[in-house]
Amino acid sequence: MLDPYDIILRDGKEVDRLTDGALKRAEKILGRTIPIVQGSYNAGGVAASAGTHDGGGVIDTKPWDHDEVVAALRAVGFAAWFRPAIPGLWSAHIHAVLIGHGRLAASAQRQVFAYLGRRDGLKSNLPDADPGWVNTVRYTVQSWRGDVQRASIDARVTKKRGKIARLRDQIALALARRKTLPK
Repeated sequence: MLDPYDIILRDGKEVDRLTDGALKRAEKILGRTIPIVQGSYNAGGVAASAGTHDGGGVIDTKPWDHDEVVAALRAVGFAAWFRPAIPGLWSAHIHAVLIGHGRLAASAQRQVFAYLGRRDGLKSNLPDADPGWVNTVRYTVQSWRGDVQRASIDARVTKKRGKIARLRDQIALALARRKTLPK
């Protein structure tokens, strides 16, 4: 059985299967992919991240359509914020922390508490400026396992449908040949 905390590569960045599953749910809402520019398990990778990416469950993505992306991420269980560019510190991006992830770094856990208190998750602890604050439903290991199970069932159904379509084609071809045979 798959482990939700197995580390995988997504867009060349490390995340775990649990974080990837939550991102896939957000992508379904958006109808497009969410590219990762910084993943999880990146201890000491970017000083401006203050250690939030040292553990699991944290990603940064590109700032395109940031209101929609932040809303989708929040809807599936991320504490997420648009971070405008601060010259010399970071470029514009969306920062997201999966609420309830079992391997969050301590600084990422503090950001979850800030989000739940409707704060910005930064050292300044200002009110959350992003629209659409939601008290999200947590994406849990059980949610992920359900998604994996559904994906497995969907794959089997797709395979069976392909087999049925091939059989229908064979039957149609056989019937067409039978009609063209001389009597």
